[in-house]
Amino acid sequence: MGNGVKVGIAGRDGLTKEMSGDTAICFTISKAEGVWGAEDKPADVSVDFVGDSIPYPLLPDVIAGLIRTLVKRVNGGNQVEEAFILHDISWLLEARSKELMGRLTGNEGIQAFLEIMERIQRDINSIKADGGEGHP
Repeated sequence: MGNGVKVGIAGRDGLTKEMSGDTAICFTISKAEGVWGAEDKPADVSVDFVGDSIPYPLLPDVIAGLIRTLVKRVNGGNQVEEAFILHDISWLLEARSKELMGRLTGNEGIQAFLEIMERIQRDINSIKADGGEGHP
């Protein structure tokens, strides 16, 4: 794995930023005025990534780190506000997880679990084969 991905961000004000790494995750938010205004409607969020796939065993830590960093930057370092935002995010993610799991029948859940365990084992073996290079 090497620093094979480069991304640039350009704002309306002309501010630009450039970053590089193994994987780039980018998301945009549109129509968020209703979220930040008086109306209660969800924002349109788009997300994409390029570069190396993030193996399952590492994905939760990577995404959690991304969220922690984003929340800290957006709220200006207020620890209490950061704690409340992270709590709200965890509540929303847990609700989504329960919704997804609730859609499965018993047999579907068992089969999906077995497939995930096989994929995790393959990912772990791949990480070990790489010598853990590029992985936290």
